[in-house]
Amino acid sequence: MVADIRDRTAYLLSCALSYLSSYSIPSYISPPSIAPIQCIAWHCSKKWLALGLKNGVVQIQDMEDGQGVSLWCEFQRGITNISWRPNATNSLVVSTSGGTFLWSFTDDGRLFKKAFTSRSSTILSSRTNIIPSHLASPFPSPASISTSPNIWVTPLPSSGIEPTTCVEWSPCGRFLVLGSSSRAGIAVWDVDMGVCTPMYAAGGTTELKWSPNGMYLFQGTTSRAFRVWDTRSWTCIKWTNLPSHCQSGAWGAGGAFLLVGSRDKVFLFGIESVSKNGTIGMRFEGVESVAAHDSTMGNAAVRIGGHIRHLRWDPSSERLAISFVSSPLIAIYRTRITASTVELAPLGLVRSRTASSIYAEAADADDDTPQRPPPPSDSEPCTVVDMCFRLGLGSGASLAVCTDDGAASCLPFEFSTKPTWSW
Repeated sequence: MVADIRDRTAYLLSCALSYLSSYSIPSYISPPSIAPIQCIAWHCSKKWLALGLKNGVVQIQDMEDGQGVSLWCEFQRGITNISWRPNATNSLVVSTSGGTFLWSFTDDGRLFKKAFTSRSSTILSSRTNIIPSHLASPFPSPASISTSPNIWVTPLPSSGIEPTTCVEWSPCGRFLVLGSSSRAGIAVWDVDMGVCTPMYAAGGTTELKWSPNGMYLFQGTTSRAFRVWDTRSWTCIKWTNLPSHCQSGAWGAGGAFLLVGSRDKVFLFGIESVSKNGTIGMRFEGVESVAAHDSTMGNAAVRIGGHIRHLRWDPSSERLAISFVSSPLIAIYRTRITASTVELAPLGLVRSRTASSIYAEAADADDDTPQRPPPPSDSEPCTVVDMCFRLGLGSGASLAVCTDDGAASCLPFEFSTKPTWSW
C-alpha cells in the first residue's frame, strides 16, 4: 500500500497544485506565537470556514473573497472544538476550557456583509451577564473590539462534561452532543428545549461523529474501544478489540459504513438496522494498514503514514483523507462502495500549503497587506492539526486543512464518477 501511495504522489500533487492555481483559493495565517489554530469547520451551506484559535477567537473566513470576521466574548478562552449548526445559517457552537458557547447572528448572514469593510478582520464581541465571573479574559485587547447588535452568545449551563473537548450536531440541528477526553460519558442537549440528558459510559471521549442519516452516533474513547449509539433509543454497542486508543472515526454511504482509526490501522465496519432485540447490527469488514515509512520528496526526507490523527470521508463517499501524528503528508484514498462492502484504493499524498509558502506568495504580490511577522522556519515539517470536508459540492470535494505552523488552506477534488450508493 505504501509503495502505491508513493508511486502516485507526484501525479496527485500536480493535480492539487493546478486546482489551487486555477481557482485561486485564499489562505489564512494565524502566527503561532499569537494564536495557533486549534480546529476548523465548514459552514453547512455557505463558503464560510470557521477557525478556532487557542486565544479564544473564532475567525470566520469567506473563502470566496478571502475577507473575514472574528467572534469573541470575554469569557471564551482555550477553544477545543467548533461546529456549525445544520439547517441554521446563522448559528455556531464553540467548546472551550471554560464552557460551551452558542453564537447566533441575525439577518441571515448580512452581519458579515456589514463587517467585510476591509481585507483585515473585524472582531465582534457579545457581552452577557450569565457567564461565571471567575473566568478570565483571553487575548484580544479592548482597542481591537467592536460590538454588534446583530450578534449574541449564549453559554450553555454545565452538563457535567467539562472541560468539553468535542461537540457534534445532529443532522437535523436539534440535538447537540458534548464529550470530554477527561470525563466519562457524553451529554445530549435538546438546544431548543434547553434540556440536557447525560449518558454515562466509561472512559473519556476522543471524537464524536453523527451519521448522516441521523440514526447513529460514533463515540471514540481514550481506551482501546469505541461505541456506536442508536440515537432513537440511546442504547449502544461497544467494540473493544482496537490495538490502541480510538483516535478518529468517519461515516460513509449515509451511515451504512464506519471507518475507525487506531494507531496505524483503519478498521472498516458495516452498520445494519437495529435488530429485534434492540441492539445495533455491526459487522467487521476488514483492516487497512498505514504503517510508517521513511521516504524522500524532492531533496527533503519525509515520513509517510504512521499513527493516525484524523479520518475524514467526503460527503459523497468518494474520497478518504487520513492525516498522521508525525507526518506532514495527508494520504488520499479513492473509495468505492458496493452492495456489501467498501473498496479502498490509495491515490497518493498531498501536503497542505504551509505558512512559509503563503508568506512568500504575499511578498511576491507586493500588495498593501499589513506587515506580517517573519514566517516560521521550514527546518521542521509542519503537521496537520485538523481538517474537514465541505458539504454539498456534488461532483467534487473541498478539504480544508490547518497546520501547526498557523496556516489554513483548501485542497479541491474533482470526481469523474457518480456516487454508487443512496439513502
